[in-house]
Amino acid sequence: FYSEVEKMGGKRWDTSSLIRRLRDELDLVRHYLAIMQARWGERLRYTLELDPALDARTLPPGLLLTLVENAIEHGLAAKLDGGNLTLRTCPTANGWQVQVQDDGAGLPAGWQEGVGLANLRQRLQHRFGAAAELRLQSRPAGGCQAELLINETLA
Repeated sequence: FYSEVEKMGGKRWDTSSLIRRLRDELDLVRHYLAIMQARWGERLRYTLELDPALDARTLPPGLLLTLVENAIEHGLAAKLDGGNLTLRTCPTANGWQVQVQDDGAGLPAGWQEGVGLANLRQRLQHRFGAAAELRLQSRPAGGCQAELLINETLA
């Protein structure tokens, strides 16, 4: 993002109106995971299951990074031995989806969405309207799953 700021002369801009290719967002996530892997060592284990056919799809910037950061900071960080994170992109019957799963702490009882996820939902609504949906749920085996669904027939 910093190079984009420099290209724009350092001016402030509204990122909700910008879009980035999924491929570029995934590159940012890879860099973030590499940094976190260096910090956490063997405590952070991750798998990327990415469908290259979706690389040209677009998203508002930072959405995937927010979901991955949340999985690590709110899910895996609470476990002394760390845990596993899976990021998956795949086509669906009507579009495509992104899943971020962790085997961390899961959603606590009485959990309420914070500012980061509320902003993420707002940015999705701005970009895709009713064609985008974000689901968060605890996983039966433990941890949490965030699922971003884009219905291209509605977009």
